[in-house]
Amino acid sequence: MSETVLTIFEICVLIITGIVMTRKYSTLAVIIVLVGISHVGFGSDITVDPNDFEMDYYMPSVEEGKDINEELDYIHIFESEEMAVIPEVVMYDIEDAYEIGTIHEIKGEFPGLGKGTWNEVQIEGIEYFYGNYEFEEMDVMILYGYAIISDEYSLANGITVGMTEDEILKSYPNMAVIDFDNNYVYKEITGHQGWNGTAYPSSYIGTDSDWDYNGEDYYWTNQFDYVMIANINDPHRGNSPVNLAVTHDKLPVYLALFIKDNVIKAITFYYPTAD
Repeated sequence: MSETVLTIFEICVLIITGIVMTRKYSTLAVIIVLVGISHVGFGSDITVDPNDFEMDYYMPSVEEGKDINEELDYIHIFESEEMAVIPEVVMYDIEDAYEIGTIHEIKGEFPGLGKGTWNEVQIEGIEYFYGNYEFEEMDVMILYGYAIISDEYSLANGITVGMTEDEILKSYPNMAVIDFDNNYVYKEITGHQGWNGTAYPSSYIGTDSDWDYNGEDYYWTNQFDYVMIANINDPHRGNSPVNLAVTHDKLPVYLALFIKDNVIKAITFYYPTAD
């Protein structure tokens, strides 16, 4: 399509012509002036085809600028301040935990596909997960994590053991509800790395002769139906919701709410990328 741009001289001629002809040919004059002005280029996006006078102009389509991901449901992200445990959880040395807690010891599997000994120790509403690899000395026990199993504790945002799944989803509809094989129980949620159970006690059939577990592999999570997870925005751990780049010393941390019969039975924090 060609574009006609008039000079200042041509514009003046048109205007003068219009004035002169107005008395005799008023209608024709108006048309000449309007057509002349419509041909002028003032740096706008409007152009005129001199053949048919149809105007072309830029008009963004409905699709342009539309977020292609706006239909997706992204994982809920809690701020780290919301995840503070009240009252604060006491971190015991294994010797102190042995003295005051209820212990379940099992030979089993460890992160990195190693073997070793797990010690699940319950103390006043908290279950601690201590363990060591089989090549380590027995007195070297690492605290891999803990689970809140009593309503004596709550998170700063009010989440506590005993709340129903429906209560949680009403307030936080974009928590991902998944089974322990990372299958969605309800709607699909994106923007997360799923469940990772490697830092929780497990044992294959025959690994520990002291425990049978009804002839099945043992997983600490077997006592629950599924888990609800969310991301935690803790910049000190390097898991900004904008950039989930993972390094060995800066791992993202997720919240996990374990559900049994529609009720929260345990609350933990875990590393979705740790092996």
